[in-house]
Amino acid sequence: MTVSRDALRDSRRGEHPARWLQVAAQTTSCVVPFVVALLHSGSSPAWRDDLPILRSLSAMGAGRQGFVWPLLAQASQLVPLGNLFFRGALLAAIVLGACGLVIFLLTSEILETNQVAPRLNAALSTIAALMATLGSTGQLEGTVAGGAAVALSLALLILLLRPTESLFLPERALSMGLLLGALVAESATVAAALVVAIALSLLVTGVKPSRATLSWATGGALTTSAALMAPLYVHSLSSTPYLDVGHAIVAATPLEGLARPFGGIGLFRAEVGPAALVLALVGGLAGLGRARLRSLAAPLALVVTLDALASLRESRWISAEHLVPLHFLALVSLCIGVAVGVQTIAGAMLAMSLPLAKGATVFLVMTDLTLAAASAEDASFKVDRSSTRGAQAFTDEGLEHLPPGAVILLRSSALALRLWSARLTFGMRPDVLIVPLPILGESRMTLGLLRSEPALQHTLRDVSLDGQPGEEALTILADARPVLTELEPGWDRRVVSHLVADHFWLRFAPQPLGPSDRRTAFADLRARFDRVFKATVSADRPDPATAVALRSRLADAATEAAMLGDREEAIALLEELGKVTSGDRFVTELTQRLAASKAGSIDVKGLLH
Repeated sequence: MTVSRDALRDSRRGEHPARWLQVAAQTTSCVVPFVVALLHSGSSPAWRDDLPILRSLSAMGAGRQGFVWPLLAQASQLVPLGNLFFRGALLAAIVLGACGLVIFLLTSEILETNQVAPRLNAALSTIAALMATLGSTGQLEGTVAGGAAVALSLALLILLLRPTESLFLPERALSMGLLLGALVAESATVAAALVVAIALSLLVTGVKPSRATLSWATGGALTTSAALMAPLYVHSLSSTPYLDVGHAIVAATPLEGLARPFGGIGLFRAEVGPAALVLALVGGLAGLGRARLRSLAAPLALVVTLDALASLRESRWISAEHLVPLHFLALVSLCIGVAVGVQTIAGAMLAMSLPLAKGATVFLVMTDLTLAAASAEDASFKVDRSSTRGAQAFTDEGLEHLPPGAVILLRSSALALRLWSARLTFGMRPDVLIVPLPILGESRMTLGLLRSEPALQHTLRDVSLDGQPGEEALTILADARPVLTELEPGWDRRVVSHLVADHFWLRFAPQPLGPSDRRTAFADLRARFDRVFKATVSADRPDPATAVALRSRLADAATEAAMLGDREEAIALLEELGKVTSGDRFVTELTQRLAASKAGSIDVKGLLH
């Protein structure tokens, strides 16, 4: 018995979705994340915008990562739309939309290879893309300049090339190498995890690529990474002043609560829920258990495992900021695992011809869609930056209103980035001298500061020897300029007696000050805090990064008040701290120490770190 071509075509149409449906699903996976991220973006700066903005304007080095974003950002400046921050957010939203499309294509590739219930492929692939990009992590990274979406898109493109198969074809091996080199330049952490995952996948599947194809892949990776990371060696040979902030400044960027136990697994459980985690586990076991899926599923499963292991222990070599793209990639892998898990369960029910199997399959797919929708709805309240003005309000109070010619001594690198970014993008207060103490060992910065203010010599000497400026050095500097500083944990009561609250900082006076001077200053600080706090609250939620900055400023002032015996002011500042933090160890311990003593100064040892 023969079957006509028309009959065969009709049967295939019944198994696979129509072409228009496939195109509609791809468009949805790309356009919806882009539009939602764009609606959540704002035209005012966010704290995590600062370092990418400075990188894209070539004002400072990119450390050892983040070289792809500046190229994209330079191109975005040609768009005559909005200010610098909006164009950065627009570019991030475009990259997130591209991530959604690549997630759809990768998920479709895996589901088609699985050869189970092909009618569900388009729907499940779309849900996986939306679940990954519309959640809190996706929207956080898609609404800030230089987010993890750039590294994610490069990693997913490498996985889409089927690395374990590409290493047998020179052309595809070269393409994979070029993408891997770009990923190394953008996020060496993700690139290393991906290389380890691919190597282990080759070991699991028993595949051994030839030396020729490995050479093509290695050559492509070295070529791309060397071209993109040219600023590292070009600027080092130039006589033009150039600041490479390196690891120290990057590690201090506020992460807005992205760090969780077990990395991407913890993020996925918090955003989508434990039920989805079970479905992802089913999908992972199905992918590793089936030979036809193993080459595609093994790298994803190993990325999730490596991310969880990297999140268990802090390392001075890998900062929390560098782990964010790896967390995002692990979260996307789990979303793809959910799609495979739903397809596997639905295929098993249909294969066994269970009663109401089709209805149960529809219910299962709708449950998957509901999990994605619930995650997106929760993220829409947490991530909306369109009305958030916290970073700008903090900068206005902490920089714009300072005395003429002031010098700010900072031990927080994130605050240094915020002030540098405000100066570069808005031309704000060029007369103020910004001195970030953690990176004063950088020779170009030290020479530039000494040229601007020779009185800094003693301060720089103390920092290099003791890690903090001493009373004599600060007094010499205060005679030349108004000195504002953060509180150093190692300062004794003699140095602290010179300090008084001023514009979210502590101003160092050449002579010790009395309680009456500090009382008025603390009252002014609380009024400034209330103004900034109201500006940072959106939908009854304070901006997390601005809340961290406000918390550090109030904690310094409260510690100073307790140390000098200003108990009423310390208690009032602790009440203000309760607005931006709950269950804070600092608030609890200082409250207990104040309650244990009826009068006099309080021992504040161990409160600040």
